[in-house]
Amino acid sequence: MSKSFWAGAVCVALLSLAGWALAQQGQPGPKKTEGERYMVAPAGDGAILLETTTGKTWVMRMNTDPSYWLPAMRFDREEDFQAWREAERKKVEEKRVSPRK
Repeated sequence: MSKSFWAGAVCVALLSLAGWALAQQGQPGPKKTEGERYMVAPAGDGAILLETTTGKTWVMRMNTDPSYWLPAMRFDREEDFQAWREAERKKVEEKRVSPRK
C-alpha cells in the first residue's frame, strides 16, 4: 500500500477520534451570577417574589397604598396543607355564625 493511503487513513482516524472526544464533553450548564438571587414574576394585579437560594416566596399586594410584600404560605406535605385548609374553613365559618358588633 502506498504512503498516501496510510496518511489518509491516519487523518481519518484522528478526525474521528477528535469528533468523538468533542461529543463526550456534554452541554455546558447555565452560569449563575450573583444578581440572580431574587426573581419576580407578574401574577394578576400583583407579583410573586422568589428567593432562589432558599425557595421562600412573597406575594405583592397592590390594592393598598403603599403596596407591600406578604410571605406566601408554602406546604411541603399534603397533611400540612389539609390542616391549614381546615383551620381557614373554621375561621370563615365562625365569622358567618358570630354576629357583627
